[in-house]
Amino acid sequence: MKRLPFVLLFVLLAPFVAQADSLRPVRRGLAQARTDTARARYYWLASEMVESSDSIRYFAQRAMHLLEQTLPMARGAERRRLLRLLGGAVNNLGVGYSDGGEEAHAEAMFLRAARLRQQAGDVRGQVESLANLASTLLSTKHDYAGALRYYQKGVRAGERVPAARSVVTRCLSGLGSVYGLLGDRTAELHYNLRALALLEQDGEPLALLDAMTNLSYVYLTEFNDTIRAENFAHRAQQLALQTPDAGARLSSALLLRGRIRLRQHRLEEARTLLLEARRLAGSIQIAYFVAQADLYLALTEEAASHLPLALRYARQAIAMAGPGSLTTQRDAELVQSRLHEQLARPQDALSHYRRYIGLRDSAQNEQNQKAAYRQRLGYEFADKEARLKATQERRQAVAAAEVRRQRQLRTATSLGAGGLLLLAAGLYFTLRRTERLKQLVTDQKQDLQAQRDRLDTSLTELRVTQTQLIQKEKMASLGELTAGVAHEIQNPLNFVNNFAEVSTELLNELEEAQASGDAEEVTALTAVVRENLTRITEHGQRASGIIKGMLEHSRQSTGERVPTDVNSLCDEYLRLAYQSLRATDKTFNAELKTDLAPGLQLVPAVPGDLGRVLLNLFGNAFYAVRQRQLTGEAGYQPTISVATKQVGPQVEIQVTDNGTGIPAEVQQKIFQPFFTTKPPGEGTGLGLSLSYDIVTQGHAGSLHVESCVGQGSTFLIRMPAQESTVNSSVSAE
Repeated sequence: MKRLPFVLLFVLLAPFVAQADSLRPVRRGLAQARTDTARARYYWLASEMVESSDSIRYFAQRAMHLLEQTLPMARGAERRRLLRLLGGAVNNLGVGYSDGGEEAHAEAMFLRAARLRQQAGDVRGQVESLANLASTLLSTKHDYAGALRYYQKGVRAGERVPAARSVVTRCLSGLGSVYGLLGDRTAELHYNLRALALLEQDGEPLALLDAMTNLSYVYLTEFNDTIRAENFAHRAQQLALQTPDAGARLSSALLLRGRIRLRQHRLEEARTLLLEARRLAGSIQIAYFVAQADLYLALTEEAASHLPLALRYARQAIAMAGPGSLTTQRDAELVQSRLHEQLARPQDALSHYRRYIGLRDSAQNEQNQKAAYRQRLGYEFADKEARLKATQERRQAVAAAEVRRQRQLRTATSLGAGGLLLLAAGLYFTLRRTERLKQLVTDQKQDLQAQRDRLDTSLTELRVTQTQLIQKEKMASLGELTAGVAHEIQNPLNFVNNFAEVSTELLNELEEAQASGDAEEVTALTAVVRENLTRITEHGQRASGIIKGMLEHSRQSTGERVPTDVNSLCDEYLRLAYQSLRATDKTFNAELKTDLAPGLQLVPAVPGDLGRVLLNLFGNAFYAVRQRQLTGEAGYQPTISVATKQVGPQVEIQVTDNGTGIPAEVQQKIFQPFFTTKPPGEGTGLGLSLSYDIVTQGHAGSLHVESCVGQGSTFLIRMPAQESTVNSSVSAE
């Protein structure tokens, strides 16, 4: 413990030592600063100047803590100035977390920075933090929807503010990149053109270079417009020659111009441009550009009938591409297959064509996933439009019904008035008879009203009972899961208790250090206590997340269908059901088998409802094999298996056990409500009934059972799969 202050002192001084020359003015300013605000400004300035993630976080945190202490006492313009500075420090802290690989902390910091800068009226800073947040979501989580939301929010916030123009162009370029990754080339072109228009007015040369290169690539690959593609590529080349540190962008522009010349069949010019692009990319060690240049040099030499040279370039393209670029490898394998076929080497041609097929399928899977994601976004928008339209139609129908009711009421009133006049005339002559008739009508009306009230009460009680039974069944399944996940909650609670005990001891040492006036020891112990409190918070949040997941299982479903991976759902709930049973009976063991078809289409389903169906089927299967095991049958091994496969436009799920089996006369009743073969107290008789309703009525599917007494049972679920559009484009990356 005595050595800890020296270790912490070395860690705290390390950023200053590494940046000694550049931070000399900052250190001088800190030595002369007399207020926390002045010191915070110098710490923020240091976080802007350093490059390592640890240094950025250190200086940004120091600035943030000082500003948070000063801010509550500030008012008016001074408060806005401090908020602006605090937003910058929090944003820099997010950059430090992002560079250090702590993406979750970076997202939280960027979101907080955007809010602080918005409160301070710093529009440019707000847009910068939103762009940082969107970039982090895109690069770490591939969260396209989140990236689109924050990029668009940044554009809306800063598009009318001239001072924010430079960061708005970053948001526009980001929107173009996201739509490009999703395969929406029209949207990609739209946002890149908007970004270029702003960059040409007042933009950084490197950002302008990127915009021109992106537009050239989109015009060439998606619209086959070689004239516009050549215009932007040539402008990018000229600007790159005038811009320092733009070697990679110059190589990209030369590569695009070479591809354009190849498409125009101007082979000599294409060869010259591609060789220069390859030389430049090799000098700055960008393997991807080298592989691309080799691929298009192979296509150029193939068009010029220089087959051996083309074959050498194709091999080099595969070697340089590596596993990170499927499309480059795919196209190079196809070129090699064609070249070997022209050189009369059928065996080699077939070998390379097989590799091409495998790479093509892998690349196509990526495209299909993006198309499905883009289609899902479209479905969400269409669903909102459909709900709005349906609401309007319902309102119109209600209004029309109200008009008809009023008309019928007026007609009935008129007829009633005429009838009353006739009745009054009749009453004049037959008073006694009318009195008796009136009493009879009154009695009948009261009887009808009483019967209707009783029916309404019975119907309400029936609905309440039905809801309670359904919730009881759902909570029963939650109780089964509770035993399986209880130990998951125990781990973070143990961490919380341990860190709390250690923190208590450290606080005692802190009091002793304060009493002895040892400032360095106080600082070191405070840092350790703060770290322990952070750990306590993290593990407490982990326990909270587990509990929220269990509560989510107990909530009523929203009924909204989403494209669902059936394979993942089957595997997850099979393990959960097994662990739940093991939590109550440690002696029980069973063999679990899975045969999940690869490349299975997604199923539009409510994941929570479908999960309850699977959990019920797995629970019944474990019950059956356990009952057979209790008979003491020699050599018996309990086995549960789940399999999936594609059956035309449907996806089939098979849940099989080798338990006691179900008699034929019972199979016809097992899907009826309240029918159960379990002893009293062990089953409600609603599990299979609710599962049957969820599959057949909720998901337009089917649920069947096949069983043989003494051998086991198989439950078959079939549901329609998600329709998908397959794009078989084999264009180069």
